[in-house]
Order: sequence, then structure tokens, then C-alpha cells
Amino acid sequence: MIGIDSNEFEYLLTDFTIPSSTSNGLIAMGKVYNFSTGEFKTNRTIFGTAYVSGFVDYTSGVCTVRAKIYKTSGTPTAGGIGTIDWTSGGQVSNSTTSYVLRKTIEIGGFVNKVDAEAKVVSGTGSYKYIFHYNGENNSEVVTTTSSTTFTDITVANPTPEKRVAKIELWIKNTDPGAVTSEKLTAVYSELTPNYSETILSDEVTSEDITSDKNFMFTLTLPKNLIKRDEKLVLELWTLGVGNLVVDPKNDFATEETAKINIPFKIDL
Repeated sequence: MIGIDSNEFEYLLTDFTIPSSTSNGLIAMGKVYNFSTGEFKTNRTIFGTAYVSGFVDYTSGVCTVRAKIYKTSGTPTAGGIGTIDWTSGGQVSNSTTSYVLRKTIEIGGFVNKVDAEAKVVSGTGSYKYIFHYNGENNSEVVTTTSSTTFTDITVANPTPEKRVAKIELWIKNTDPGAVTSEKLTAVYSELTPNYSETILSDEVTSEDITSDKNFMFTLTLPKNLIKRDEKLVLELWTLGVGNLVVDPKNDFATEETAKINIPFKIDL
């Protein structure tokens, strides 16, 4: 929805339905969501302050929300292996026969594959890498080794054209008490030759939330030209247990869309 006033800048609000939204407009915490404006039909210059508001329906622990704004051009398509863009060099281990989470790597981009080194004291070690896509279902890939010295392992991202929020590593072994280890995790990016992203705002983080609470973000936007066919994207990282409503009117029963107010002017 776009409003234009001859004397002052109005606002651009998204009308993109929240992924996995329910009839009450709540979405789960602990995920990353991207809300898009859709492709711009004309060039526009945006600048000033963007406002994002919402409500955390608290359950337990500590909840936080992180937000940033970027623009995109084109459509992501898998274009082949890129460079090592994310790493986690520390060694992690597990000595039980049940999967235990041992490593989490925040990504925020497109992933081709993960390389690492792994070994066991005895038995067979299983290494389950979970690719968490933004606001969508996850993909799991399991690889195993029985090597008692560190050996190379590789897992490919099943859907490299989807943006990855984070990768988790879960480890177990067939032998009780046998130490199973992994180290030197290297995450390779996926090339997306027909797609680009440009960050428009610094990332902001809410205070720690430990009860039902409204929040409001202000994001400073330097002057930027949004060209025809480009999109504006609001990215929200939600951490903790509970539900999130992105709704400036706090009309939780009916609002099921992310809303963001951005000052702009039309460049004809």
C-alpha cells in the first residue's frame, strides 16, 4: 500500500503474508523470517527512519528480536560453489548414542556445502547437519565415519537456492562412551549470478524480553535508490521460546502481514 502527499513523504507498507502464519497471526520464535515488498514498479529513493513494530507472546526463557533491511535484485538460482564464507574451527565431541547439538553456525546467505574433519575412538560416528532456511522447513543431511584419525567429511546443501539462516551440527555414536569429534568446519557459499543483496540498514536488536511485550525498532536508512524490479526486504531473527506478531496496530486477531513504514519519494 503506497500513499503520496505533495508536501511530505508518506510511507510504504508491505503486504506480504507471513510464512507459516496462523489464523491468529502468530508465528514461532526461534526462526528467521524475510518479508518482501514485492518488485517495485517505478524507481524510488528511500531515506530517513524506518519503523518496525510488533508483539512477543512470551512462553519461557529470554526472547530477543533482531532486524535489518536490505534490497534484492533478481531471483536466487543455484550457480555453483563459491568461497569459504563461514567457519567454526573449534573441536566438538559427544560420547552418547543419542544425537546431541554440538555446534550452531549463523549464516544469513546461500550455502553450497559444508566441509569438516571427523573421527571416533571406536564404533561409527554420525554427524547430522541441519540446514535452517529462512522461515521454511529445514533439511537434514547425515554423514558417518569409523575412522580413528581425523578424516575429511563433506555434506551438500540439498536446496542451495534457498537462503540459510543457520546450520546446526548434531553428533552421536553407535558405541556408548565412544568419543566422537568434529572440527575445522568450513561452509562454502553458493554462487547466485542472477541475484544480489544490498544491506540498507545496520542490524538492531531488541532488549531481552521475559514477558508478553510490545517492541518498536527504528532503523536509520541512508539515501538509497530502489530501482524498478528490485525489492525491499525486512529480515527478522527471532530468538527464544514463544510467538511473534509483526503488527503495528496490535490487531492480533486479524493482522497476518508484516508491516514496515519507510519514508520515500518517487523518482520519475
